[in-house]
Amino acid sequence: MAERCTREATPGGSWHGNAAVSYFLVLSGFVTSYAYGQRDFNPEARFLFWRKRFTRVALSYYAALALGIALLRLSIRIHNLSIPFHWRRLLPEVLMAQSTVASFGNYNSVSWTISTLSCCWLLYPAMQPRLRHASLAQLSAVVVGCVVSNAGMWLLLAGSVVGGSEPLEWIPAWLPGSGVTDAGYHCLEKLFHVSPVVRLPDFVLGAACAQLLRHGIAAEWFPWRWVASGSILAAVAIAAHGWGDVECGRAAGWPPAGPASVYDVCAGRLAFSSCLSPLFAAFMLGSAAHCQQSRQRATGATVCAGGGGGGVGGDVRAGGGPLLAFFSSRAMASVGALSLQVYVFQEPTHNLWLMLEGPNLQVGNPQFGPYLVFFLLSLWILAAAFATYVEGPFMRAMASKWKRAPPAEWTVRAGNRLLGTVAAVYWSLSVGVLVAGCSLAYAALS
Repeated sequence: MAERCTREATPGGSWHGNAAVSYFLVLSGFVTSYAYGQRDFNPEARFLFWRKRFTRVALSYYAALALGIALLRLSIRIHNLSIPFHWRRLLPEVLMAQSTVASFGNYNSVSWTISTLSCCWLLYPAMQPRLRHASLAQLSAVVVGCVVSNAGMWLLLAGSVVGGSEPLEWIPAWLPGSGVTDAGYHCLEKLFHVSPVVRLPDFVLGAACAQLLRHGIAAEWFPWRWVASGSILAAVAIAAHGWGDVECGRAAGWPPAGPASVYDVCAGRLAFSSCLSPLFAAFMLGSAAHCQQSRQRATGATVCAGGGGGGVGGDVRAGGGPLLAFFSSRAMASVGALSLQVYVFQEPTHNLWLMLEGPNLQVGNPQFGPYLVFFLLSLWILAAAFATYVEGPFMRAMASKWKRAPPAEWTVRAGNRLLGTVAAVYWSLSVGVLVAGCSLAYAALS
Protein backbone atom coordinates (compact mmCIF):
# COMPACT_ATOMS: atom_id res chain seq x y z
CA MET A 1 0.00 0.00 0.00
CA ALA A 2 2.96 2.31 0.52
CA GLU A 3 3.70 1.75 -3.15
CA ARG A 4 0.15 2.62 -4.13
CA CYS A 5 0.13 5.80 -2.07
CA THR A 6 3.51 6.79 -3.53
CA ARG A 7 2.18 6.17 -7.01
CA GLU A 8 -0.84 8.42 -6.43
CA ALA A 9 1.09 11.14 -4.62
CA THR A 10 4.08 11.22 -7.00
CA PRO A 11 2.94 9.85 -10.37
CA GLY A 12 6.22 10.71 -12.04
CA GLY A 13 8.48 9.15 -9.45
CA SER A 14 9.83 5.77 -8.52
CA TRP A 15 7.84 3.24 -6.53
CA HIS A 16 9.51 1.88 -3.40
CA GLY A 17 6.71 0.04 -1.61
CA ASN A 18 7.69 -3.48 -2.57
CA ALA A 19 10.94 -3.33 -0.62
CA ALA A 20 8.85 -4.49 2.34
CA VAL A 21 8.13 -7.77 0.53
CA SER A 22 11.76 -8.86 0.76
CA TYR A 23 11.83 -7.79 4.41
CA PHE A 24 8.91 -10.09 5.22
CA LEU A 25 10.44 -12.98 3.29
CA VAL A 26 13.77 -12.65 5.09
CA LEU A 27 11.98 -12.15 8.41
CA SER A 28 9.83 -15.24 7.91
CA GLY A 29 12.90 -17.37 7.23
CA PHE A 30 14.72 -15.90 10.24
CA VAL A 31 11.85 -16.32 12.70
CA THR A 32 10.95 -19.79 11.44
CA SER A 33 14.53 -20.99 11.75
CA TYR A 34 15.00 -19.29 15.13
CA ALA A 35 11.93 -21.09 16.49
CA TYR A 36 12.27 -24.47 14.76
CA GLY A 37 15.94 -24.61 13.79
CA GLN A 38 16.98 -27.10 16.47
CA ARG A 39 13.95 -29.38 16.41
CA ASP A 40 13.95 -32.90 15.08
CA PHE A 41 11.53 -32.92 12.18
CA ASN A 42 10.15 -36.42 12.54
CA PRO A 43 6.83 -37.13 10.77
CA GLU A 44 4.71 -35.86 13.66
CA ALA A 45 6.79 -32.70 14.12
CA ARG A 46 6.55 -31.99 10.39
CA PHE A 47 2.76 -32.34 10.51
CA LEU A 48 2.48 -30.13 13.60
CA PHE A 49 4.66 -27.45 11.99
CA TRP A 50 2.56 -27.35 8.83
CA ARG A 51 -0.72 -27.46 10.77
CA LYS A 52 0.20 -24.59 13.06
CA ARG A 53 1.75 -22.47 10.31
CA PHE A 54 -1.09 -22.73 7.82
CA THR A 55 -3.84 -22.49 10.44
CA ARG A 56 -2.25 -19.29 11.69
CA VAL A 57 -2.30 -17.74 8.21
CA ALA A 58 -5.42 -19.23 6.64
CA LEU A 59 -8.07 -17.41 8.67
CA SER A 60 -6.80 -13.91 7.85
CA TYR A 61 -5.95 -14.90 4.28
CA TYR A 62 -9.40 -16.28 3.41
CA ALA A 63 -11.27 -13.57 5.33
CA ALA A 64 -9.46 -10.91 3.30
CA LEU A 65 -10.14 -12.84 0.09
CA ALA A 66 -13.85 -13.12 0.90
CA LEU A 67 -13.99 -9.40 1.70
CA GLY A 68 -12.23 -8.58 -1.56
CA ILE A 69 -14.72 -10.66 -3.57
CA ALA A 70 -17.71 -9.14 -1.79
CA LEU A 71 -16.48 -5.59 -2.35
CA LEU A 72 -15.77 -6.27 -6.01
CA ARG A 73 -19.24 -7.67 -6.62
CA LEU A 74 -20.80 -4.76 -4.70
CA SER A 75 -18.76 -2.22 -6.63
CA ILE A 76 -19.77 -3.81 -9.95
CA ARG A 77 -23.41 -3.57 -8.95
CA ILE A 78 -23.29 -0.02 -7.54
CA HIS A 79 -21.32 1.54 -10.38
CA ASN A 80 -22.71 -0.62 -13.21
CA LEU A 81 -19.23 -1.71 -14.19
CA SER A 82 -18.61 -4.09 -17.07
CA ILE A 83 -15.95 -6.08 -15.21
CA PRO A 84 -16.54 -9.80 -15.78
CA PHE A 85 -16.60 -11.91 -12.66
CA HIS A 86 -15.64 -15.58 -13.06
CA TRP A 87 -15.53 -17.95 -10.12
CA ARG A 88 -12.92 -20.05 -11.94
CA ARG A 89 -10.45 -17.19 -11.52
CA LEU A 90 -10.58 -17.83 -7.79
CA LEU A 91 -8.90 -21.22 -8.08
CA PRO A 92 -5.25 -20.07 -7.78
CA GLU A 93 -6.04 -17.84 -4.80
CA VAL A 94 -8.16 -20.43 -3.03
CA LEU A 95 -5.28 -22.90 -3.34
CA MET A 96 -2.67 -20.25 -2.38
CA ALA A 97 -1.01 -21.07 -5.68
CA GLN A 98 -1.16 -17.74 -7.53
CA SER A 99 2.57 -17.06 -7.25
CA THR A 100 3.41 -20.47 -8.73
CA VAL A 101 1.69 -19.41 -11.96
CA ALA A 102 3.15 -15.87 -11.97
CA SER A 103 -0.06 -14.15 -10.86
CA PHE A 104 -0.53 -11.43 -8.28
CA GLY A 105 -4.09 -12.58 -7.69
CA ASN A 106 -7.35 -11.31 -9.08
CA TYR A 107 -9.30 -10.36 -5.97
CA ASN A 108 -6.58 -9.55 -3.41
CA SER A 109 -3.38 -8.93 -5.29
CA VAL A 110 -1.15 -8.65 -2.21
CA SER A 111 -1.98 -12.26 -1.39
CA TRP A 112 0.75 -13.47 -3.78
CA THR A 113 3.25 -12.90 -0.96
CA ILE A 114 1.40 -15.38 1.25
CA SER A 115 1.41 -17.82 -1.65
CA THR A 116 5.18 -17.47 -2.04
CA LEU A 117 5.72 -17.86 1.71
CA SER A 118 3.50 -20.95 1.69
CA CYS A 119 5.85 -22.57 -0.82
CA CYS A 120 8.78 -21.75 1.46
CA TRP A 121 7.00 -23.19 4.51
CA LEU A 122 6.19 -26.36 2.59
CA LEU A 123 9.89 -26.71 1.79
CA TYR A 124 11.23 -25.82 5.24
CA PRO A 125 11.00 -29.30 6.89
CA ALA A 126 13.24 -30.66 4.12
CA MET A 127 15.56 -27.65 4.36
CA GLN A 128 15.91 -27.51 8.14
CA PRO A 129 18.04 -30.64 8.75
CA ARG A 130 20.62 -29.42 6.25
CA LEU A 131 20.87 -26.02 7.88
CA ARG A 132 20.76 -27.52 11.37
CA HIS A 133 23.71 -29.83 10.82
CA ALA A 134 25.73 -27.43 8.69
CA SER A 135 29.04 -26.17 10.00
CA LEU A 136 29.78 -22.49 10.51
CA ALA A 137 31.71 -22.42 7.24
CA GLN A 138 28.87 -24.09 5.37
CA LEU A 139 26.27 -21.70 6.79
CA SER A 140 28.49 -18.77 5.90
CA ALA A 141 28.70 -20.12 2.35
CA VAL A 142 24.90 -20.35 2.21
CA VAL A 143 24.59 -16.73 3.34
CA VAL A 144 27.15 -15.58 0.77
CA GLY A 145 25.39 -17.60 -1.93
CA CYS A 146 22.05 -15.95 -1.14
CA VAL A 147 23.63 -12.50 -1.19
CA VAL A 148 25.28 -13.24 -4.54
CA SER A 149 21.95 -14.52 -5.85
CA ASN A 150 20.24 -11.28 -4.84
CA ALA A 151 23.03 -9.23 -6.37
CA GLY A 152 22.86 -11.27 -9.56
CA MET A 153 19.12 -10.74 -9.83
CA TRP A 154 19.59 -7.00 -9.35
CA LEU A 155 22.26 -6.89 -12.08
CA LEU A 156 20.14 -9.00 -14.43
CA LEU A 157 17.09 -6.81 -14.05
CA ALA A 158 19.02 -3.56 -13.97
CA GLY A 159 21.07 -4.09 -17.09
CA SER A 160 20.03 -7.10 -19.15
CA VAL A 161 17.78 -6.90 -22.17
CA VAL A 162 15.15 -9.34 -20.97
CA GLY A 163 11.97 -7.42 -21.76
CA GLY A 164 10.08 -7.39 -25.00
CA SER A 165 8.05 -4.85 -26.92
CA GLU A 166 4.85 -6.79 -26.26
CA PRO A 167 3.31 -8.03 -23.00
CA LEU A 168 3.63 -11.73 -22.27
CA GLU A 169 0.13 -13.14 -22.73
CA TRP A 170 0.95 -16.84 -22.54
CA ILE A 171 -0.27 -17.61 -19.03
CA PRO A 172 -4.03 -17.04 -19.57
CA ALA A 173 -3.92 -19.52 -22.44
CA TRP A 174 -3.81 -22.41 -20.01
CA LEU A 175 -4.95 -20.86 -16.73
CA PRO A 176 -8.04 -18.69 -17.34
CA GLY A 177 -7.92 -15.33 -15.68
CA SER A 178 -4.47 -15.60 -14.18
CA GLY A 179 -3.19 -12.49 -15.91
CA VAL A 180 -3.42 -8.94 -14.56
CA THR A 181 -4.83 -5.90 -16.28
CA ASP A 182 -1.77 -3.63 -16.22
CA ALA A 183 0.23 -4.46 -19.34
CA GLY A 184 3.41 -3.20 -17.69
CA TYR A 185 3.37 -6.16 -15.34
CA HIS A 186 3.38 -8.71 -18.14
CA CYS A 187 7.08 -8.35 -18.73
CA LEU A 188 9.58 -10.86 -17.41
CA GLU A 189 10.23 -8.79 -14.31
CA LYS A 190 6.74 -9.55 -13.05
CA LEU A 191 7.46 -13.25 -13.37
CA PHE A 192 10.66 -12.86 -11.37
CA HIS A 193 8.92 -10.70 -8.80
CA VAL A 194 6.40 -13.33 -7.69
CA SER A 195 8.19 -16.60 -8.46
CA PRO A 196 8.86 -18.74 -5.34
CA VAL A 197 12.02 -20.00 -7.06
CA VAL A 198 13.44 -16.49 -7.37
CA ARG A 199 12.22 -15.45 -3.92
CA LEU A 200 13.53 -18.53 -2.11
CA PRO A 201 17.03 -17.02 -1.48
CA ASP A 202 15.42 -14.32 0.66
CA PHE A 203 13.80 -16.95 2.88
CA VAL A 204 16.94 -19.10 2.99
CA LEU A 205 19.06 -16.05 3.82
CA GLY A 206 16.95 -15.36 6.89
CA ALA A 207 16.92 -19.01 7.94
CA ALA A 208 20.70 -19.37 7.58
CA CYS A 209 21.34 -16.17 9.57
CA ALA A 210 19.20 -17.51 12.42
CA GLN A 211 21.22 -20.73 12.43
CA LEU A 212 24.45 -18.73 12.61
CA LEU A 213 23.39 -17.61 16.08
CA ARG A 214 23.59 -21.24 17.23
CA HIS A 215 27.30 -21.30 16.41
CA GLY A 216 28.24 -18.70 18.99
CA ILE A 217 28.88 -15.80 16.64
CA ALA A 218 27.49 -13.38 19.24
CA ALA A 219 30.99 -12.91 20.63
CA GLU A 220 31.41 -10.43 23.44
CA TRP A 221 33.85 -8.26 21.54
CA PHE A 222 31.93 -7.83 18.28
CA PRO A 223 29.75 -4.66 18.00
CA TRP A 224 26.61 -6.33 16.69
CA ARG A 225 24.46 -3.36 17.69
CA TRP A 226 26.33 -1.25 15.16
CA VAL A 227 25.77 -3.89 12.49
CA ALA A 228 22.03 -3.79 13.18
CA SER A 229 21.77 -0.01 13.36
CA GLY A 230 24.02 0.58 10.35
CA SER A 231 22.15 -1.93 8.20
CA ILE A 232 18.71 -0.50 8.83
CA LEU A 233 19.97 3.06 8.36
CA ALA A 234 21.58 2.05 5.07
CA ALA A 235 18.32 0.42 3.93
CA VAL A 236 16.34 3.55 4.77
CA ALA A 237 18.90 5.77 3.04
CA ILE A 238 18.81 3.65 -0.11
CA ALA A 239 15.02 3.64 -0.09
CA ALA A 240 14.88 7.40 0.38
CA HIS A 241 17.43 8.03 -2.37
CA GLY A 242 15.89 5.52 -4.74
CA TRP A 243 19.21 3.91 -5.73
CA GLY A 244 18.49 0.65 -7.50
CA ASP A 245 14.93 1.65 -8.29
CA VAL A 246 13.50 2.97 -11.53
CA GLU A 247 10.30 4.38 -12.88
CA CYS A 248 7.84 1.71 -13.85
CA GLY A 249 4.71 1.09 -15.86
CA ARG A 250 2.81 4.20 -16.86
CA ALA A 251 5.47 6.52 -15.36
CA ALA A 252 8.16 5.14 -17.69
CA GLY A 253 5.87 4.54 -20.62
CA TRP A 254 4.46 1.23 -21.83
CA PRO A 255 4.79 -0.37 -24.28
CA PRO A 256 8.27 0.74 -25.29
CA ALA A 257 8.97 1.60 -28.90
CA GLY A 258 11.07 -1.52 -29.34
CA PRO A 259 12.94 -4.19 -27.40
CA ALA A 260 14.07 -2.58 -24.16
CA SER A 261 15.79 -3.59 -21.00
CA VAL A 262 13.61 -4.26 -18.01
CA TYR A 263 15.53 -1.48 -16.31
CA ASP A 264 13.91 0.93 -18.75
CA VAL A 265 10.44 -0.45 -18.18
CA CYS A 266 9.71 -1.82 -14.74
CA ALA A 267 12.76 -3.41 -13.17
CA GLY A 268 12.56 -1.38 -10.00
CA ARG A 269 10.19 -3.59 -8.06
CA LEU A 270 12.34 -6.70 -7.71
CA ALA A 271 15.70 -5.04 -8.37
CA PHE A 272 15.15 -2.53 -5.60
CA SER A 273 13.89 -5.04 -3.03
CA SER A 274 16.57 -7.60 -3.91
CA CYS A 275 19.39 -5.18 -3.23
CA LEU A 276 17.97 -4.54 0.27
CA SER A 277 17.56 -8.18 1.36
CA PRO A 278 21.15 -8.56 2.68
CA LEU A 279 20.73 -5.36 4.70
CA PHE A 280 17.51 -6.65 6.21
CA ALA A 281 19.22 -9.94 7.10
CA ALA A 282 22.14 -8.07 8.67
CA PHE A 283 19.70 -6.02 10.75
CA MET A 284 17.98 -9.15 12.07
CA LEU A 285 21.23 -10.99 12.71
CA GLY A 286 22.80 -7.99 14.41
CA SER A 287 19.75 -7.36 16.59
CA ALA A 288 19.47 -10.98 17.70
CA ALA A 289 23.23 -11.31 18.28
CA HIS A 290 23.27 -8.15 20.39
CA CYS A 291 20.29 -9.51 22.33
CA GLN A 292 22.24 -12.70 23.03
CA GLN A 293 25.23 -10.65 24.17
CA SER A 294 23.03 -8.66 26.55
CA ARG A 295 21.31 -11.77 27.88
CA GLN A 296 24.58 -13.61 28.34
CA ARG A 297 26.13 -10.73 30.27
CA ALA A 298 23.08 -10.49 32.54
CA THR A 299 22.19 -14.13 33.19
CA GLY A 300 24.64 -16.39 31.39
CA ALA A 301 21.85 -17.61 29.10
CA THR A 302 22.53 -17.93 25.39
CA VAL A 303 19.00 -17.43 24.02
CA CYS A 304 17.41 -14.01 23.72
CA ALA A 305 14.01 -13.67 25.33
CA GLY A 306 12.72 -11.30 22.68
CA GLY A 307 12.04 -7.62 22.34
CA GLY A 308 9.66 -5.36 24.10
CA GLY A 309 11.53 -5.40 27.40
CA GLY A 310 10.57 -7.40 30.44
CA GLY A 311 11.89 -10.68 31.68
CA VAL A 312 14.99 -11.34 33.73
CA GLY A 313 18.28 -9.87 32.60
CA GLY A 314 18.99 -7.96 29.42
CA ASP A 315 17.16 -7.79 26.15
CA VAL A 316 17.76 -6.36 22.72
CA ARG A 317 17.34 -2.80 24.02
CA ALA A 318 20.12 -2.98 26.62
CA GLY A 319 23.01 -0.90 25.34
CA GLY A 320 21.75 -1.17 21.80
CA GLY A 321 21.29 2.51 21.16
CA PRO A 322 18.16 4.44 20.17
CA LEU A 323 17.41 2.50 16.99
CA LEU A 324 17.28 -0.93 18.60
CA ALA A 325 15.40 0.51 21.57
CA PHE A 326 12.81 1.92 19.16
CA PHE A 327 12.35 -1.24 17.08
CA SER A 328 12.08 -3.45 20.18
CA SER A 329 9.71 -1.17 22.10
CA ARG A 330 6.27 -2.36 23.17
CA ALA A 331 4.64 0.01 20.70
CA MET A 332 6.54 -1.47 17.76
CA ALA A 333 5.92 -5.00 19.06
CA SER A 334 2.18 -4.31 19.02
CA VAL A 335 2.49 -3.02 15.46
CA GLY A 336 4.30 -6.21 14.46
CA ALA A 337 1.62 -8.35 16.08
CA LEU A 338 -0.91 -7.03 13.54
CA SER A 339 1.39 -7.09 10.51
CA LEU A 340 -0.28 -10.10 8.85
CA GLN A 341 -3.80 -8.72 9.24
CA VAL A 342 -2.76 -5.24 8.07
CA TYR A 343 -1.02 -6.72 5.05
CA VAL A 344 -3.86 -8.94 3.80
CA PHE A 345 -6.65 -6.43 4.53
CA GLN A 346 -4.94 -3.41 2.97
CA GLU A 347 -6.29 -3.91 -0.55
CA PRO A 348 -9.93 -4.68 0.41
CA THR A 349 -9.91 -1.61 2.71
CA HIS A 350 -8.42 0.54 -0.03
CA ASN A 351 -11.00 -0.74 -2.53
CA LEU A 352 -13.79 0.02 -0.07
CA TRP A 353 -12.70 3.65 0.17
CA LEU A 354 -12.33 3.89 -3.60
CA MET A 355 -15.83 2.50 -4.01
CA LEU A 356 -17.24 5.12 -1.62
CA GLU A 357 -15.10 8.11 -2.54
CA GLY A 358 -13.46 7.17 -5.82
CA PRO A 359 -14.26 10.38 -7.78
CA ASN A 360 -12.76 12.49 -4.99
CA LEU A 361 -9.51 10.56 -4.79
CA GLN A 362 -7.87 11.46 -8.07
CA VAL A 363 -4.21 12.43 -8.23
CA GLY A 364 -3.73 16.01 -7.06
CA ASN A 365 -7.11 16.23 -5.32
CA PRO A 366 -6.76 17.85 -1.88
CA GLN A 367 -8.97 15.08 -0.50
CA PHE A 368 -6.17 12.57 -0.94
CA GLY A 369 -4.45 13.57 2.32
CA PRO A 370 -7.55 13.11 4.52
CA TYR A 371 -8.31 9.88 2.67
CA LEU A 372 -4.89 8.50 3.55
CA VAL A 373 -5.48 9.27 7.24
CA PHE A 374 -8.91 7.65 7.26
CA PHE A 375 -7.62 4.71 5.25
CA LEU A 376 -4.83 4.01 7.73
CA LEU A 377 -7.15 4.39 10.72
CA SER A 378 -9.82 2.11 9.25
CA LEU A 379 -7.22 -0.44 8.16
CA TRP A 380 -5.63 -0.71 11.60
CA ILE A 381 -9.01 -0.77 13.36
CA LEU A 382 -10.17 -3.58 11.08
CA ALA A 383 -6.93 -5.51 11.59
CA ALA A 384 -7.03 -5.07 15.36
CA ALA A 385 -10.69 -6.03 15.60
CA PHE A 386 -10.20 -9.13 13.46
CA ALA A 387 -7.11 -10.22 15.42
CA THR A 388 -8.80 -9.60 18.78
CA TYR A 389 -12.32 -10.88 18.23
CA VAL A 390 -11.94 -13.46 15.47
CA GLU A 391 -8.44 -14.83 15.05
CA GLY A 392 -7.44 -14.67 18.72
CA PRO A 393 -10.38 -16.73 20.05
CA PHE A 394 -10.10 -19.11 17.09
CA MET A 395 -6.40 -19.81 17.65
CA ARG A 396 -6.90 -20.24 21.41
CA ALA A 397 -9.72 -22.69 20.79
CA MET A 398 -7.64 -24.64 18.30
CA ALA A 399 -4.62 -24.70 20.64
CA SER A 400 -6.80 -26.00 23.45
CA LYS A 401 -8.26 -28.67 21.19
CA TRP A 402 -4.83 -29.75 19.94
CA LYS A 403 -3.49 -29.93 23.48
CA ARG A 404 -6.34 -32.18 24.62
CA ALA A 405 -6.19 -34.47 21.61
CA PRO A 406 -2.79 -35.09 19.94
CA PRO A 407 -3.07 -36.05 16.26
CA ALA A 408 -3.69 -39.70 15.48
CA GLU A 409 -1.07 -41.61 13.56
CA TRP A 410 -3.27 -41.91 10.48
CA THR A 411 -3.91 -38.15 10.56
CA VAL A 412 -0.19 -37.42 10.66
CA ARG A 413 0.49 -39.85 7.84
CA ALA A 414 -2.33 -38.56 5.63
CA GLY A 415 -1.55 -34.91 6.33
CA ASN A 416 2.14 -35.32 5.54
CA ARG A 417 1.36 -37.20 2.36
CA LEU A 418 -1.12 -34.55 1.22
CA LEU A 419 1.10 -31.55 2.01
CA GLY A 420 4.17 -33.31 0.63
CA THR A 421 2.31 -33.82 -2.64
CA VAL A 422 1.19 -30.19 -2.64
CA ALA A 423 4.79 -29.10 -2.08
CA ALA A 424 6.02 -31.21 -5.00
CA VAL A 425 3.28 -29.91 -7.31
CA TYR A 426 3.73 -26.26 -6.35
CA TRP A 427 7.50 -26.27 -6.70
CA SER A 428 7.37 -28.20 -9.97
CA LEU A 429 4.84 -25.70 -11.27
CA SER A 430 6.96 -22.77 -10.11
CA VAL A 431 10.07 -24.09 -11.85
CA GLY A 432 8.16 -24.94 -15.01
CA VAL A 433 6.49 -21.52 -15.24
CA LEU A 434 9.80 -19.76 -14.62
CA VAL A 435 11.62 -21.76 -17.29
CA ALA A 436 8.79 -21.31 -19.79
CA GLY A 437 8.57 -17.59 -19.13
CA CYS A 438 12.30 -17.06 -19.54
CA SER A 439 12.35 -19.12 -22.74
CA LEU A 440 9.45 -17.23 -24.29
CA ALA A 441 10.84 -13.84 -23.28
CA TYR A 442 14.24 -14.47 -24.79
CA ALA A 443 12.70 -16.08 -27.87
CA ALA A 444 10.71 -12.89 -28.44
CA LEU A 445 13.97 -10.93 -28.66
CA SER A 446 15.75 -13.27 -31.03
